[in-house]
Amino acid sequence: MPKTGTRVRLGVVTERLILGYGVDRVVHETSSRLVALGYEVTVFALNIDDTYAAAPYWVVSLAQLGDLEFRVQDLDTATFREQALARLRDEAIDLWLLQTPPFYSWAADLTAPVICVEHGTPPGHFFGKPIGEALDARTRERFGVVYPALRPYDGVVAISAAIQSAIQAGLPIPMRAEIRRIYNGSDHHGRPDPAAVTELRQALGLRDQDRLLLWLGRLDADPEEAHPYKGLMSFLKLAQRLCERHSGLVCLAAGRGSVDAEELLHRHGVRAWRNVPDDQMGLLYAAADLLVNTSLWEGFNLPLVEAQAQGTPVVAYDCWAHPEVVANGVSGVLVPTQAGPEGMEAAIEELLANPVRMRELAAAAGPWAHGFRWDDNVSQLRQLIQLCLARAAAPGG
Repeated sequence: MPKTGTRVRLGVVTERLILGYGVDRVVHETSSRLVALGYEVTVFALNIDDTYAAAPYWVVSLAQLGDLEFRVQDLDTATFREQALARLRDEAIDLWLLQTPPFYSWAADLTAPVICVEHGTPPGHFFGKPIGEALDARTRERFGVVYPALRPYDGVVAISAAIQSAIQAGLPIPMRAEIRRIYNGSDHHGRPDPAAVTELRQALGLRDQDRLLLWLGRLDADPEEAHPYKGLMSFLKLAQRLCERHSGLVCLAAGRGSVDAEELLHRHGVRAWRNVPDDQMGLLYAAADLLVNTSLWEGFNLPLVEAQAQGTPVVAYDCWAHPEVVANGVSGVLVPTQAGPEGMEAAIEELLANPVRMRELAAAAGPWAHGFRWDDNVSQLRQLIQLCLARAAAPGG
């Protein structure tokens, strides 16, 4: 029989565990809840800050291995792979959860069952040729080589149906491993006190009649180079035009970023809030009247469900996983991708002109987002863990 409860030791391997990244949030939320279910969880990561310092799971840094020091730039080097695998093999782990590249390709080097949590990789056509080709090659290797080679007692989690379809389309042969679609949760920030939301709006200098448009993502000084599919420049141009026409409209971009990025935002008349503390995120979403998301690719899109969980309606393109995480016309508005920035602008203008419609969307956003709960996520993940352990323990496993 497979081990259960505190006898099961889980090892989570990921690139980072820091503020401002969606995968890091997923790692934290799932690991914390797996501990609450009785599992022993250790997270192995290369880049760590104190965002999740109070977490209930163990955290092991991969930055110092033996006499060698490693940085994120070293992830794909043979030396890091050799040293990190030696470190992981020293651990008495019953099942591995691999969360980011390049660790998926390490599955064959780990004896215990492995579950690869597939968050997706943006298509290379969004980037310049060298970066784009490298991204596409990594995806082809994962879907075409790594996943077909997984053992019958391994597993793959796709965080959306869009990602699951992409995996299955890229497989040259059927996988022996189990694949499950498991959505992320949206309830990690909780619902803040309305009085605290009012205080934050006042602290941002908003009057009662002002409307706040929020964009959340990575704030890059050169967004077209760093994360072009996120659409930060598209939002800045859109915000500049909207604010010229609406005197009571405030546009704010928030997320992990630099001083140079803040200066770029200010040149377009957009306020910036860099590196928002985690305990302020729920308040920020709740303080916004509308979340605008200009991304052209997302494997899930946590900001969309986080905003809706706070009762804030959203506007986004109808690409990839967005139709799965937004109830179009109910909790938000999905703009046809082919309509481009003009279609996005028209959709926002229509909502700004119709306060009743905005209130209807806001009222439905919270109940819709309640369908994305971390307890449900971890319950389904636990089922997959138990299945993999049972298969590994069976005769011939």
